[in-house]
Amino acid sequence: MTGRLRSPHAFRVAAVAASFLLLAVAVAVAVAVAPSAHAQSEAPEAVSPPPDGPSAPALVAARDRTVLAAELTATIADLPARPGALFETGDVLTRFNCRIYEAQRAVARADVEAAEAERAVKRRLFELQSAGALEVEVADAAVRRAEAQLHLSQVQVDRCTLRAPYKGRVVEWRARPHAAVEIGDPLLEIVGVERLEVEIIAPAAWLGWLRPGVGFTLVGADGAHRARGALESLGAVVDPASQTVVVRGALNEAGPGWLPGVSGRAVFSPPGMSPEDPS
Repeated sequence: MTGRLRSPHAFRVAAVAASFLLLAVAVAVAVAVAPSAHAQSEAPEAVSPPPDGPSAPALVAARDRTVLAAELTATIADLPARPGALFETGDVLTRFNCRIYEAQRAVARADVEAAEAERAVKRRLFELQSAGALEVEVADAAVRRAEAQLHLSQVQVDRCTLRAPYKGRVVEWRARPHAAVEIGDPLLEIVGVERLEVEIIAPAAWLGWLRPGVGFTLVGADGAHRARGALESLGAVVDPASQTVVVRGALNEAGPGWLPGVSGRAVFSPPGMSPEDPS
C-alpha cells in the first residue's frame, strides 16, 4: 500500500510541470495579441474622401525647362551638379577649360596698352606741331579697336563658366566632363522648381463656365497629396476627336510631392460651388 502513495518529490515535480504549462499558455496568448495591438498603433491615418465636383485628368508641368548648350568651342572641365541635384540661381553648372581664351584676353589687353601709348605720343607730337590731326584721329581709332577686341575676349572668357538662369534641378547630362564640345552642342537639361503649372484636359462642354480664376483642387494619384490652384488660361482650340480642351492653371502652394510629370485629377469648383478643403 505504501508503494501506491506518491512521494513529496513527485508532488513537487507535478507542480513545477503545471507552472511551466501555465507560463507557456500565457506567452502564447501575449504573442497572439501583440501583433494586433501593434497593427492598431501603426495603422495609417485615413485619407479623407476626394472633394466633390467635376474632375478632369491633370499633369504638373514646369514653366522653366530647357537644354543648356555650349556657347564656345572648348573642353568641359567640370559639371558640378549631377542629375537630380538642386541648384540655386547663379550656381555654376558647367566649367570649361579656357586657357586659350584667357591667353587671347591677355594679348588683347596688351594691344590696348600699346595703342594707348601710341596715342599719347601722337597727341604730344600734335601739341608740338610735329604730327597732324589725322594721325591723332587714327591713334584714337586704334585704341577703340583694341578696346573692342579686349571686350570680345572678355565675353569669351565669361562664357567659360555656365551659370544657372533660375532655381531648379538637373534632369540629365547631355555631355560628360573632359569631352570636347562645339558651339551649340547640348550640355545638360534643367527644369525649374519654383514656377509650376497644371495642364488639365477638360471636356469642351465645360467651356460654358471655365474661365481664368476658377479654382480647383489637384488630387494626386495616391489620393493623399492635394493642392489648391486656379485657372490662368484656356486652350485656343478644341481637339475634334476627343472634344477636349487643354486649360492651364497655377498652384497656390506646391509641396515637395509635386514635381514636373506628376499626374492626378483636377477637381473643379464651378461658380456657386465652394471648393473642398484639400487638407
